[in-house]
Amino acid sequence: MRFLRNLSIAVLILALCAAPVVALPPIPSSFWGTITMNGARLPLSAELTAYVYGVKCGQAHIFLYMGTTYYSISVNGDDPDTPEREGGREDDPIEFRLNGVPLATTASWHGSTNVRLDMNETAPHRQSAPLRLFLPVVANSYGPSALSSQ
Repeated sequence: MRFLRNLSIAVLILALCAAPVVALPPIPSSFWGTITMNGARLPLSAELTAYVYGVKCGQAHIFLYMGTTYYSISVNGDDPDTPEREGGREDDPIEFRLNGVPLATTASWHGSTNVRLDMNETAPHRQSAPLRLFLPVVANSYGPSALSSQ
């Protein structure tokens, strides 16, 4: 009888102390390297972001070292315990954007990595409209003879 009582108390204590097991989100996929636009360094205020299937998963820190701009970005992984998508899964494509504009450089998501990826981008050339010059016509009260030379 005493054994049964002790066993019941032990089971009750274990049941009260048990906590649900929650999986940790994956370790991010990280990238770093130089970043230039048309061979020139970027302003430090430029915003480099990473997207996986349209979901923003990371934002870079851009810094200057010995006259060259570098970036460092961690791209978050997807939490398997939630139905919505928060980040990348193994081999997912990563799209980088600079100030909201997609870049030609892409990468694949691999958890627990820190990869050097130099970005040497070229800015798209904008087609400018032809220059149109409008000159105002001024009328005066002197009549037509004031405008003609006789």
